[in-house]
Amino acid sequence: LMHAMKLRDVEVDDWKEILTSKNGQNIVSINYCGNYGDPMMHPKAFEIFKQNQDLGAKYQRPDTNGGMRDKSWWSELGKLKTMRVNFAIDGLEDTNHIYRRNTDYGKIIENAQAYIDSGGKAIWIMLVFEHNQHQVKEARRLAKKMGFSSKDILYTGNYNSNDQLSYALKQKIIINIDSSSILPRLLKLGTPNFISLRINPGIGGGSHSGLVFGGKHTKFGMSRKDAIHAYNLAKKSGVKQFGIHMMTGSSILDSSYFKKATNKLIDIAVEIVEECKISIDFINIGGGFGIPYKPPEKSLDIKKVGSDIGKIFNGKKSSKILNNPWLFVEPGRYLVADSTILLTNVHSIKSGPEKYVGIDAGMNTLLRPALYGAYHHIVNASRLNSRNKEVVNICGQICENTDILAKNRKLGNIKEGDLLAILNVGAYGFSMSSQYNTRPRAAEVMISKKNCKIIRQRETINDLINGQKVVAWFK
Repeated sequence: LMHAMKLRDVEVDDWKEILTSKNGQNIVSINYCGNYGDPMMHPKAFEIFKQNQDLGAKYQRPDTNGGMRDKSWWSELGKLKTMRVNFAIDGLEDTNHIYRRNTDYGKIIENAQAYIDSGGKAIWIMLVFEHNQHQVKEARRLAKKMGFSSKDILYTGNYNSNDQLSYALKQKIIINIDSSSILPRLLKLGTPNFISLRINPGIGGGSHSGLVFGGKHTKFGMSRKDAIHAYNLAKKSGVKQFGIHMMTGSSILDSSYFKKATNKLIDIAVEIVEECKISIDFINIGGGFGIPYKPPEKSLDIKKVGSDIGKIFNGKKSSKILNNPWLFVEPGRYLVADSTILLTNVHSIKSGPEKYVGIDAGMNTLLRPALYGAYHHIVNASRLNSRNKEVVNICGQICENTDILAKNRKLGNIKEGDLLAILNVGAYGFSMSSQYNTRPRAAEVMISKKNCKIIRQRETINDLINGQKVVAWFK
């Protein structure tokens, strides 16, 4: 759902005719396209939405293959492209700007249920901030709004500042320490009742080298030796409760990896308990549960992961020596990654030694491909059934040659004006987006069966300068 200041070419009665037609029964949403859409929607738009709800437009749920929709779903999405509403903003005609994110609420619930079925029960909020006290404060406020108290927050940062540590300490938030050098600084600020340490168990995994967080050549966590020293210091300083944590990698599809990593952490935890004479209240094995981004990757067997980890925690080491600690995991990507698609419009096509397809989304909208070569499957929703598969590069409008969302991809006969759908952008999509090159961020829409609602307004040019001040001597 895009928003417009002026609806010009299509009137409400025309939309009603479209929506009540045979094709209209499979409409997922109505697209209002425009460059930097204004947050205020035209009154006619509200009327159209109401009619759409009354008609009960159908929505086909995605299958379990990493968010890949079936052909009939994409065919109907392609039909929507021909129903685009042209409009003008401040006299500047732009009918091609369409990028936005659609999030399927039902898919998130489906993923959460799969996680619960695997044996998962407790989900903690993980807050990772690397800047200032203000951000930690705002994060706590957000968590409180969601129903979480300070004791439900595990604050994980790396190379924390004293301001961050001081605020977390005052708010009685459990601090997860990433380096043994941080602990002495924290203890000078005060002595927390509960503390956790992030361990580097010596192994790591991930779909890309940049997503490997454990092992010798990573900046995260502390060694077993440093951890023993830190736990002893914390105990001597008056800390009463302890946790242990690791996060060794991200987007992992090999179910056997989690068994191996968890065994490593359990062995280290046992050694710490016996050496330091302390009790471990919880063991947090982190996340890393991946989803299939690239065909023909297969989904992670989350039930096997849950079964393997459950057997380890019910084993003798955990039940007797560790005294049955809580198990915590961080399944963020697994829950939301394949719930969301990014819709973007083709502006320009350039042929040469290589063919470039220019779209209105880019590395400012989805950073992962440019940052570490991440793969996101792309579908030409306007020509899904095209048999002509040509090799193209999909690129954005940013003035960097790294602004490539897909290289050497076979897509069906792309033409200017086509609508492309980029899949699986629900995790590390909007959160990594930016306003680089003076480009406001995209709108976001939540879809749940017959319901759809804008959950984040599209930014405007004014948002780019919000908070900026012109100094008096510069006027």
